[in-house]
Amino acid sequence: MTLVNKSRIDPHLEQIRAWTSEGKSAVEIAKALGCSSTLVRQVMKMNGIARNAAGFPKGTKLESRSKFYAHADQIRRWTDDGWRIGRIAKELGCSKQTVWNVMEKFGIPRHPKHSCPGETNGAWKGGRYFDDDGYVLVYAPEHPHCDKAGRVREHRLVMESQLGRYLLAEEVVDHIDGQRANNDPSNLRVFASNREHLAATLAGRVPKWTEEGKERIRQGCRPRSNP
Repeated sequence: MTLVNKSRIDPHLEQIRAWTSEGKSAVEIAKALGCSSTLVRQVMKMNGIARNAAGFPKGTKLESRSKFYAHADQIRRWTDDGWRIGRIAKELGCSKQTVWNVMEKFGIPRHPKHSCPGETNGAWKGGRYFDDDGYVLVYAPEHPHCDKAGRVREHRLVMESQLGRYLLAEEVVDHIDGQRANNDPSNLRVFASNREHLAATLAGRVPKWTEEGKERIRQGCRPRSNP
């Protein structure tokens, strides 16, 4: 069923009122009715179906609110353990909006989106990950040079362990055998800059020019005729 305007939602006002009294969010109601959450909120506002500061609909019985307030300490513990709102809602048998209402009421901080750390993340694979370039990344969120996902390239961590200090941003760690996954200390060496790194690793190498590239070079080297 698709509700295209406010007039067609009028027959559902009592149902919307009942759903909000149960703690359902505008998003959940919109999904049930097949319309946008913006439309639901507009209709709620026009018909005096508002939510109070605690996040519960006006008219919700105090004992109904207290039922969930009683779980505030447990919700705080679950949140500290890395539980997401969806998981908490499923455990308590209520909506995610109700969980968020309780968290907001008692000042329980909400985890930023996609912030599950370490083992609490469903994609956790022991802390090691291969990037698209073949380098091994290690989960080290406390490292000052970690990326947004809290990872650092393993070969740099190994070299830092050998040096007893953090590497500078411009320093380059080279894999001697060319195998980026081989991060044994004996296979690593550090250069002060990428310029020094390239000078050492490309010395004596002959570029693999394509035939088209060779022809362009030959054309470019031919002496120009005098005008």
